[in-house]
Formats: sequence, C-alpha cells, structure tokens
Amino acid sequence: MLYLAQKESSGFKGALASMEQFSSLEDSTLSIEKTKIIAEMDAKFKTVKKQAKIEVLNKAHQVDQWKLTGLIISSIALVGFLFFQFQKRKKDKLIFVQEKEIEYEKRKVVEKELEFKQKELTSKVLQLA
Repeated sequence: MLYLAQKESSGFKGALASMEQFSSLEDSTLSIEKTKIIAEMDAKFKTVKKQAKIEVLNKAHQVDQWKLTGLIISSIALVGFLFFQFQKRKKDKLIFVQEKEIEYEKRKVVEKELEFKQKELTSKVLQLA
C-alpha cells in the first residue's frame, strides 16, 4: 500500500493523504457493495411479497371456485327436488281425481240399485194392496 511506503520514507503528510484517499475509496466501495446488497434484498423481498400475494389470490380463487361449484350443485339439487315434488303432486292429484270418479260411479250404481229396490218394493206393496 502506498501510505505504508510513504510512512517508511518519512512522508507523513503524503502517507496521511494516501491513507485518507484509501479510506475514502474503501468506504465508497463498501457503500456501493452495501447498496447492491440492499437492492438485491429489496428485490428478493418484493419477489417474495408478490409470490405471497399471488398465492393468496390463488387460494381466494380456489375458494370462489368451490363456492360456485357448491352453489351450482345446490341449485341442481333444489331444482331436482322441486321437479320431483311437482311430479308427485301431479300424480297425487291424478289419483285423487280418479278416486273421486270411481266414488261418483259407485254412488251412481248404488243410487240406481236403490231406485230399483224402491220401485220393486212399491210394486210389491201395490200387489199386496
């Protein structure tokens, strides 16, 4: 180093100036290196932060997809349930109407039988009188 050579030759002023210059250059070099390291760390931090944000957004998207899938499945199940309920009511109504028709027909038959029995009874009463 230059300052050591000047110090040996008794040029203390030159040695001091060389030492100050060396110290200044060393500080500049260290400052540049520190700035590079800080810039690298900042870039890594920003990258990690962006990756974490992407992961959070992906998870949120997956949750939204599951919610949508659940909603679709629930909607299909509800539509299916309502359809089968409608079909059951339709079938029950048809059975009810058919039972009413059968009951009406039975009533007509019974009324005709009753009317016939009444006529038969009236005719027997008239024959006895």
